Parts: sequence; structure tokens; C-alpha cells
Amino acid sequence: MLLIEDNPITRKLVRFTLENKGFAVLEATDGKSALETVAAHLPDLVLLDLVLPDTDGFELAGKLRAVLSREQAPIIAFSGFVSKLEEARISAVGFDDVIVKPVEPWRLVQIVQAHLPEPPVRFIEPFGEGRRLLVADDDPIQAKLTAFRMGRLGFDVVCVEDGAAALAAAQARAPELLLADIMMPHMDGFRLCLEIRKDPGLRELPVVLMTASYMDEADRSLARQAGATSFVLRTPSLREVIEAVRRALSSPTPAPKPTLEHAEVEREHTQRVIQQLERQVQMNAGIAQRCSVLAAELSILSGISSALTRHEDFDAALDQVLAACFDAGGISTGALYLFEVGGAVRTRAFGIGSTWSNEALQGFFCDIDRLRSLLAGQLRSSSWYRIGWLPWACWPPVWPTRSTIRWP
Repeated sequence: MLLIEDNPITRKLVRFTLENKGFAVLEATDGKSALETVAAHLPDLVLLDLVLPDTDGFELAGKLRAVLSREQAPIIAFSGFVSKLEEARISAVGFDDVIVKPVEPWRLVQIVQAHLPEPPVRFIEPFGEGRRLLVADDDPIQAKLTAFRMGRLGFDVVCVEDGAAALAAAQARAPELLLADIMMPHMDGFRLCLEIRKDPGLRELPVVLMTASYMDEADRSLARQAGATSFVLRTPSLREVIEAVRRALSSPTPAPKPTLEHAEVEREHTQRVIQQLERQVQMNAGIAQRCSVLAAELSILSGISSALTRHEDFDAALDQVLAACFDAGGISTGALYLFEVGGAVRTRAFGIGSTWSNEALQGFFCDIDRLRSLLAGQLRSSSWYRIGWLPWACWPPVWPTRSTIRWP
């Protein structure tokens, strides 16, 4: 695949991530080198930054699309910010998808794999020519990826967003197969399967249920009892889903009939949903903790960025950066003591509303010379400057460890 990106750090991260998954990555830093690379090596997929030093990403995408058809290579926009206007342009010029930077490595791999199927799936002979496939999924991204994969196998794919819409669409025009997610609003996959089996015109319709979360044996049993033809795990490659669709369309056996009444399936389904929700709560707790950490990191980075762009004076910028960092740790006002090699002591007050003068800080410990002598051994043990911080009204100080000078 071809990565067109002028930022060397981003290129290194993307290349490392994709090469670890077995992909061969070619790099280009501008539009000119990108066109030269495509002329020499046709890629299977293009990751294109929208802001390049010598050209606009949209203009370059048009030139690439003139050389590469959608079947030859998907082109994915790779940008840090996408406005509503740019979203419209992305669709118009021939991009297949968009990735907003920064992106987690696992998410990058997932999107790339979705547009660049694994060899066993990618080179599978199309078996859906002339067949209408109805896909029910409330997740627009997953629905789009499923439609993309099944469309490449020759299916005429129709997507709806929930079970009720799927039932209405199937009654209006019966498809050759119904592919439905389990978790959907209004009517989920289990209920949809029951309603299909109750309809005289649809009861023989193959129904494949797919999920990214329900995979216990009890869930499989419930799917069989609801009358599902197959129940499979949805992976990024959709290998299991495609194989289940193939088996369902090639099997001459009649569609399974529900073995439980609607009320019994409803009761069992409710128990399974409760168990699944408990799992989701546990997962979400970890995600929430991760998000809080990332929010704190973003707050610090935002403060640093603001300080560096608003202040030309280095000292003023340093004060604001320190204030942003310590504020994220719950310290609104503080003072910084810098003990330099050679014995000099400099002080800096930071934080909102800080009114400490240099004289006040120098006399805070009553005898700065005694403090310097206590720390002299620490300073002599290393060539690094020792930096400590002192929050408001924290006394007495806790004397430093060997690695840093810190008063908590």
C-alpha cells in the first residue's frame, strides 16, 4: 500500500503499525513523488493526507483516481481535521473512506483490512451475481463495510438500520438472504428471525445472524430456537459471515423452524441481553477510565500549545505551560525552585492568582543557604538540574529522593 504523508513521525507510526501486520508499505512525502511511485508500483490501497506541501489532497486524489480504479485500489483520506465541506468533497472526488488523525493502531488496521480483504477472502470467486441481499445493521460503519464486501462478491445489497425496517423491506420485495446484526433498536435480530418465520411468504428465507459480542453456546442455542439459519461471529475480514452466506444459499434443506414460542424466546432473550449488558458495563468502565486519562493528557497538550502560540516571551510561555501541567494534577498555584549546578537558586511562581514575589519565595524556607547545602549532595551526584515544586500552603516539605526534588 502507498502512504502519502509529509509528517515523518506519522509516516513512521503508520508504517510500523501496518508492517507488523504483514503489509508492504511504500511512502511518498508529496504529490509529485506519489504520482511517480504509482507509475512504478501500482498499490492495492492508498492512504492520502489532505494537506501536502506541493498540492491539495483532493486534487491529488483526482489524479490518482484517473490511474487507479476503485476495484484496483481504494483511496482513503488521512487527515487531522475534516470539515463538513471537506466531507462532501471527499465523497465527490473518489475517496472510499476517511481516517481522522490521530488514530489508534488497532483502528487503523481494522479500517485498512476492511478495504483490503485478507487473501482467502479477497480472491474468493464471486457467487452473488443476480442475488439480492438484505443487510440489517444499526451501525452505519459496519453496514457500509458489509455492503462493500458483499458487493464485491456480486450481490445487490440493500441496507436498513433496524429489524422493523428489515421486515418491511423483505415483505415489500423478498431477498435471497437476510443478513442481520443481533443488537438493533426497535426489533433485534432474534425477534426479526421469529417474525420472518411467522410470515407465510418469508418463512423459507435464509436468515444469517451475526454479532461482534454474543458468542456463548447459550446464544447459539437461542439463535437456533428462534429459527436462524446460521449464527456467526463478525470479524474485520467477514470470513465467517461470507462462508455462512455461501452455505445458506447453496444448501437445499428447508429453513429451520422456531422450537420455542415467542414468549419463551423473549424471556431467554432478556436474560441474554442482561448478561451482555453486564459485560458491556465492565468494558465501558475500562474505556471510561482510559478516556479520562486521555482527556487529562489533551488538556495538558492544549495548555502547552496555547502557551507556545500566545506568548513570544519564553519565560511567560514557560509559566503558562507549568500552570497547565500542574493544574491537570489538581495544583492551581505553586512555585518552582531551580537549583543550578554552581549553587545558584532561581524561583518561579506560576498558576492563576499567584502573587508570590521572588523575595518571598527565597525566604519561604527561612534560610535558602541551608536548603542549598542540604541539596548539594543531590546536585553533585548528577549533571542534571534538579527541579522541584511547592504547592500553596504545603508545610513542612518532604525531603527529596535521589531521583527528583519534590514536595507533594
